[in-house]
Amino acid sequence: MCRFLVFKGRRIPLDCLLVKPEHSLVSQSRDATFHPGCGDKRNIRVNGDGFGVAWYVEGKESKGSCMLKSTGPAWNNGQLMQIAEFMESDLCFGHVRAASSTGNSEVGFQNVCRVSQENCHPFKYKKYTFMHNGGIPAFCAIRRKILGSLRDEMFNCIEGSTDSEHLFALILNEIEDFDSQLSTAQLEQAVLRAFKKLFGLCNDVGDDTPMSLNIALTDGLHVVVTRFRNSHSQQPPSLYFATGESFECNNGELKAADEGMDSVLLCSEPLTRKVEAWSLVPKNHMVIIQGSEQARSVVQNIELKSIDDLLAKMNFVDLNSKTQFEGDFDNTVAAVEGEVESMKTEMEGRQSFRHSIDGPEPHQPCKILSELQIKSVRNLREGKNPCGIWQFSQMLG
Repeated sequence: MCRFLVFKGRRIPLDCLLVKPEHSLVSQSRDATFHPGCGDKRNIRVNGDGFGVAWYVEGKESKGSCMLKSTGPAWNNGQLMQIAEFMESDLCFGHVRAASSTGNSEVGFQNVCRVSQENCHPFKYKKYTFMHNGGIPAFCAIRRKILGSLRDEMFNCIEGSTDSEHLFALILNEIEDFDSQLSTAQLEQAVLRAFKKLFGLCNDVGDDTPMSLNIALTDGLHVVVTRFRNSHSQQPPSLYFATGESFECNNGELKAADEGMDSVLLCSEPLTRKVEAWSLVPKNHMVIIQGSEQARSVVQNIELKSIDDLLAKMNFVDLNSKTQFEGDFDNTVAAVEGEVESMKTEMEGRQSFRHSIDGPEPHQPCKILSELQIKSVRNLREGKNPCGIWQFSQMLG
């Protein structure tokens, strides 16, 4: 497992994210033990197998991100410290790597774990940037199948050997036109279809070992981030968020300059020890950050969606589309539809504010309102809505 950071919002010096905070990403490369509300499992302490930083330059987003990667640990890289001090950006990805232990054979293990610049995150293709914290245990068994499912363009863009970069290729394979500006819904669907494809390939080889898919994807305007593990009982690696009008760092303390929502920060671990400023992203949820083409440094909208619900709806649509070809399919479709309706009913019953929300239940994290949604509802009630109406329709379909 690794640690990563995503920032989208008003321009900020990169060292205010990567270096200066008391628990900066560079600090996490040496000692990643601060993940309140999450256990140590799937949260590795030392992440010294390389690092990478990607940032976008205003007016040149269509050319993709600038990139700095190295196979050495972030904590002693002087070049990173110097560049971070002088560069500013309104969209930044940062990643420190703990080489994955994915693989069932010795050769496969060595290839996936190889420490090389090609295997360091983030990964880039044209204007898209991607990074991953987690692992795909069945990767060595399905790698050939992944490659066989890709278009030539995506097959040829893979430079390294990691499961993460192959997952990026699966997502890119769901995007037909790399030059056009996709909507957040289209980016969301590309990620979900890639996840679904991945689950199907693992099922084909009879491997149901849970996988952790904490990923971040951007096209230079919008951002999609997930915290996901396909297990009822196990938690994904930690992931936290904070919002503000802007962020600034003084004397090691990173804080929001205001209580607005023009800027968003998502990190594997909080960058400060003040836990009240951070919220844990619920298990199996997707955070979708919508940028504005008119003012790229301002977040226009943020959505939080249950990945389990989205995949259930996607499966229902897929099943329903087959009814005209398969004679005895109605019962299966009805069963899936009934399950979706049952989930909706349960969620409606939970959407009351009679009791405080103490956090997601370990076995049902996707079926209650998250702290982020609670905050946004309260802001709407109080007339605080600086970044546009927050979306809740996804919770009930």
